[in-house]
Amino acid sequence: MRSWFSPTLVVLGGLAAAPAAAQDGPTLLRQGLQAFAEFDNAVAQPLLRRGLNPAVGPQDSLWALGLQSLGQILFDEGQADLVTVWARFGMRLAPDMRLDSVNVIGDVLAVLTAARAEVVPTANDALAPTQWVWPGGDPSGPGRIEVRLPSLTVPATALVVGRGVITPPFMSLPAGVYRIQVSAQGYRMIEVTREVLPGVTTAIAFDLAPARLLAEGTLTPDRRDEAFSRSAGLLATRFGGPPPTCGAGMVVGRDGLLLTTYRAIRGAGSLEVVLGARRIGEGVRVAAYDVAADLAVLALPVIRGDSAALAAAPAPGAYAWRVARLGCDAPAVSATRIAAGGAGGIALADSLADSPTGTPFVTETGALLGLWDAPGRLIPAARAIAVLAQARDHVATRRTQTLAEVGTAERHLFGSMQVTAGLTGATAHVTPLEPWARWPELDVRSPLPMIFAGPAGRYRLTILVDNQERNTTEFTVRAGVADAMTVDVGRVAAVPPPPAAVGERRGGGFPWIFAALGGVGAGVAALVLMGGGESLPTRGGLTITIPDR
Repeated sequence: MRSWFSPTLVVLGGLAAAPAAAQDGPTLLRQGLQAFAEFDNAVAQPLLRRGLNPAVGPQDSLWALGLQSLGQILFDEGQADLVTVWARFGMRLAPDMRLDSVNVIGDVLAVLTAARAEVVPTANDALAPTQWVWPGGDPSGPGRIEVRLPSLTVPATALVVGRGVITPPFMSLPAGVYRIQVSAQGYRMIEVTREVLPGVTTAIAFDLAPARLLAEGTLTPDRRDEAFSRSAGLLATRFGGPPPTCGAGMVVGRDGLLLTTYRAIRGAGSLEVVLGARRIGEGVRVAAYDVAADLAVLALPVIRGDSAALAAAPAPGAYAWRVARLGCDAPAVSATRIAAGGAGGIALADSLADSPTGTPFVTETGALLGLWDAPGRLIPAARAIAVLAQARDHVATRRTQTLAEVGTAERHLFGSMQVTAGLTGATAHVTPLEPWARWPELDVRSPLPMIFAGPAGRYRLTILVDNQERNTTEFTVRAGVADAMTVDVGRVAAVPPPPAAVGERRGGGFPWIFAALGGVGAGVAALVLMGGGESLPTRGGLTITIPDR
């Protein structure tokens, strides 16, 4: 391929203010929508095309309605391919636009929804800022692509995949979606996908990163600072639990969307987000989550001027940088390399200390590569595309949830059970019985007395003395309730054990258990174990049975 781009040769005249900038976009859109309402598509279509020029008006609700109405006109005319092009363009400029399910037909809404899921910022997008430049009149006919490289000092080659090398100053193309690649000696090749609209210039300014950044394994100070500013610590507090646990995440939306793992918020009653110098404890809501994928998107009460792009699957050997928050606050960065990567997961080649769940890893461009899932393994950022699209829709339609609502729906809100015994040296082993709560951290073995905290549901309690199982029963944890139970294993010593068990049952016993709701005023419940035997009085006048053997 012939290299032709140079800093002095490539000038984007299209990036200058276009004549259409003097037009009133909102007025054009209102006129177009009026003609559309009167079924005059021939008048409506050029007005809407001109009114959608981002240089002549804001990308607000009127702009979104104009885009969706234009899509319906094109669909009615049998130009489904053009509907896709305009939908992707619209979602690239206004990803949070609200879809009008009342006035727009379902076929067009389906195209818009698909475009929202597909047009997700990538690492390369951050290095290829783009403008769509309208002509002076009605944009129609072929569009074109123009490329510039303002900071490059060596010749470069630009290619439209499937169409050939771009000859300066531009390449004319039919309206459509195209992949553009730019490469230069000593720099990393960049590929982006962009929409070419009828009669409109797609002007792209590429900022190629030196290839040596990958070999050095270091982030530039600017990229490091950007990554720090977008990363967040998550202090989650759960009922009856230990001090707040630390999770992490990264801002992925200018409207305050933060991507983290579901485990970081699972069962939390409250959450404090540490973002830069701010600590946000009020107004944090859950925009979307996926338990199976272990992903959650939080809606923060902040508006930002930037957000992290999502990186594509990395190549083995590529560098990645962990943006950790020590103590859920102080930022620290460390480099690692990729062993393997794909939609199923990203494996790290280098050993790293354990990190809080959701700790972000970024590429050399600052794009989000993945979130810490387990030692040596990341959840790929690309896997979050669907849950992010759902989050934007929920924010736009005001269908976000509180932590309590999510915890209630998933049955993950915490309660606690205090377990005591009338015998020293006894150990309790607690295991969850609910299939949705079989998490490793809920399999607890602790000397008595103990306070067990976990999500509401049934648990098995096994009492051990001298590492020998003495009895097993069940108890129930109730969300937001501090319960208590006492296990008395002392009486077993008076029961002669079977000969074969002599020496194995020393100090064991048949337990009697009472459960009291200490301090919660909810009454007292008795747990009856295994039926038959001697009855003993318990607190509150209830009776519990000690089983015969």
